[in-house]
Amino acid sequence: MVSTLLSEFKSKHIAFLFVLCTACSTVSAQINCPPNLPFTLVGNTEYCVGTNGSELSVPESYAGYEWLPTTEVGQSVLLTAGSYQLVVTHYTGCTDTLDFEVEQVSNPPQPTVTASGPTEFCEGESVTLSGPTGYPYYEWSSGSISESITVYESGTFVLSIEDWIGCISASNTIEVIVNPYPTAAFSPYLNMFDVSFNNLSFDADTYLWNFGDGNTSTDFEPSHTFNQNGTVGMYLVAENSCGTDTAFLDLASVDVQENDVDVDVKVYPNPASDDVFIELTGRGSSEMLIQITDLSGRVVFRTTRVLETGRNTYNIQAAGLDSGVYTISLVKGDSELFSELLIIQR
Repeated sequence: MVSTLLSEFKSKHIAFLFVLCTACSTVSAQINCPPNLPFTLVGNTEYCVGTNGSELSVPESYAGYEWLPTTEVGQSVLLTAGSYQLVVTHYTGCTDTLDFEVEQVSNPPQPTVTASGPTEFCEGESVTLSGPTGYPYYEWSSGSISESITVYESGTFVLSIEDWIGCISASNTIEVIVNPYPTAAFSPYLNMFDVSFNNLSFDADTYLWNFGDGNTSTDFEPSHTFNQNGTVGMYLVAENSCGTDTAFLDLASVDVQENDVDVDVKVYPNPASDDVFIELTGRGSSEMLIQITDLSGRVVFRTTRVLETGRNTYNIQAAGLDSGVYTISLVKGDSELFSELLIIQR
């Protein structure tokens, strides 16, 4: 009986001890952190004058980031000049640290642009503008990204250069002036032997009129009275610093006889490119022939109209005419009156 109880006691005690030991045991594990966590600092730790600072980031994902001594805890950060320590924390609790410096650096010196020749010249010529050598990126205000540009037209130009860390400096403004050659053009208004001239030249500074009868003028818009009958070849020379241009005209209507066409004539606009209006003021009803010829004598327009007392206005389509000087002939009976028309097609 005792042995039986003892046997039962031993078995129960042993069981109790087993249960007790099982309840009291603990399991522990040790995590060994690697000497370095894999992470990369992306961005330039140098930033240019005039910018907000260095934009830095860590592309690898971690449970935590600390950018000391700031309070920034994001994966990306904007930092100004100073000493910093980046601490990254793994999800296991392991950490790694990187010490680094952020520095503000000066922009490259203002670029000096050199010209291959004068920056003011006549059309047809050019000048090459060049920036300093040794920079990775150039940009001109014209849009070119080469170190040098060749300029053929007037304009203002600025060169921006960028160094290897992205700092930019711009040059002062360089002005290029391209002077055009002059263009000589004029339109005469003939009232028989009295002629006034409408100067249609452009880009000219001085003018020389040669009326073809031994007389000249340097006025901008002279008037002249011819003293001989028949055709007179005259010309206008327009000049500027780049050169000269000459416009010629044969006045086939110079006549020292009295005008017996009892009508006043006005042609407008003159010069013209589209509609031309001929305004005739008559002093009696009659038939009038209106004819337009070019310098070669070819008739380009011809019509007959009834001229009434008072103002009469006739419209002529000039859109189909080439640029040049034309003669308008107004014929009434045996008498003829002339006026000049300049067509400029743009």
